Formats: sequence, C-alpha cells, structure tokens
Amino acid sequence: MATIEVAVVNCSGLTHPEFTSGVEVLQRQLDVHVRPRWGTDATLTPVDGIGIKPTLEPGGNSAAWALVVLDTMSAAAVYHGYRDLTRWGLPLGRAVIDPVLDHPRGWTLPVSHALLELLTNPNDAAVVSVSCASRRLVAKRVCDPVEKDGYSIVHASGTEYLVSNFVLPSWFDSTGARPFDQMQLLDNPQEISPNGGRSRYFGSTGAQGACHWTLEERHPGAATIVTQLVPPAAVPLVAAAPSSATEPPVFEPSDFFLPP
Repeated sequence: MATIEVAVVNCSGLTHPEFTSGVEVLQRQLDVHVRPRWGTDATLTPVDGIGIKPTLEPGGNSAAWALVVLDTMSAAAVYHGYRDLTRWGLPLGRAVIDPVLDHPRGWTLPVSHALLELLTNPNDAAVVSVSCASRRLVAKRVCDPVEKDGYSIVHASGTEYLVSNFVLPSWFDSTGARPFDQMQLLDNPQEISPNGGRSRYFGSTGAQGACHWTLEERHPGAATIVTQLVPPAAVPLVAAAPSSATEPPVFEPSDFFLPP
C-alpha cells in the first residue's frame, strides 16, 4: 500500500513544540502498532494552521490528506462535520481536543482516534460484512467501539502521551479469536467497551425480493437508535477487495440513503 501523506494542522492553542512532539508520538503509534495490524502506512507532518481556514488544505501540498486539530468546533465546522475534503478533493478530518481529560498530555487521545479512523475509513462510508448469510454489516470505525480507552507512548524527550485504543480486523469477524483490540480489553467480536459505540446494519428481504436495511446505532449513555434506510433500486451491494489477507471484506455503502 502506498504511503499516505497527512498534514496534521494545529488550529488549537497548543504551542508548536508541544504539538510537534505529540505528532511524533502519533507517528510512532502508526508505525509500531497500526501498520502491522491494518496495513496502513502514513507519514505525518505537523503544520502551524493558525489563521488557515480548516476546510482548506494547509501547507500547499496537493498530495496530502489533512487532519485539523481544534480547541472547539465553530458553527461552520459543525456544519461540515468531522469529515470533509481538501480543496484538491482529498480526505480531511477534524479532531477536537477534549478539555475534560485529566492527563497532562491527554490531548493526543482524541487526535489519535480521529487519525486512525481517517486512515482506515477516509470517507467514513465503509462497512464490514460480519455475516453474509444473515446480512449483517458493521461500520468500519476502529476507535468508536473502544472510545476513550487509551494507552501511553513515551516521546523521545521522556514525556508520556496518551493514544487511542483501536479494534483489530478480528473484531469484525464473528468467528474471530482474541485479541480483538490493541489493549486486549475486549473478549468477543463486536463487543464494545463501557464508553464505546458502534453502528450496525441489518438486511431483510421484502416484497419482490428487495433488500431493506435497518441501521442500529449505539452511543455511550444514550438509547439505541434504529433507522430504516432506503437503498436506491437495482444497486447491488458488492464487496470490495480487502487491502490485506487479514482484513475482512469491506463494503462501500454508497447505496445507503436516509429517507427524505
């Protein structure tokens, strides 16, 4: 897999040295922990983004993806959401530093979460088949199931930073074996941690053999939300080729649309 260039843009109140050290820790997590598990190869470049509109690609690198780090989400950013595109049409993610984290270097945990999900599911559209026979799909979000679970990585300076736990390909396999996540906290496939969440799709056959889909969303501290999805007619759901031998089949659910 080709190396992905990612500009990590500091639009927060973090100082340049602090931000740069955190990005170096994130690079170590990618190299040591994520790439062997998911086959994702990326090079991170810290960019001072103060005064740069976060919807645009910083640094003038048309080949780079972008991850914008913010203290808060402005009204405009909330409108665009946590995912967007750079001016060159490449994936752009946003991460908001969590002010409630009591770890002195805890800001890297939500940034790690956003980074890993940006790299493994850049358009936030991929789902994984966990049971072809019963038509069950799970959104390919590798950090949501273990939200706020983190572990420490020590920077070369001796400073300790927190990074996000993440699930492994085995988590999406209904017959998979442990470990299911980097920190080995989960005991079963598709299990979620106390603060975790997940989105699952259930398919059923309706009139004239049409397939109907239901979205079940579970979020921490909230009731499960169930939504009926309407796929466009005559668009088959086809699995894309997995990116590695250990990665489960991935579907691109561009044929899922919410009812008007």
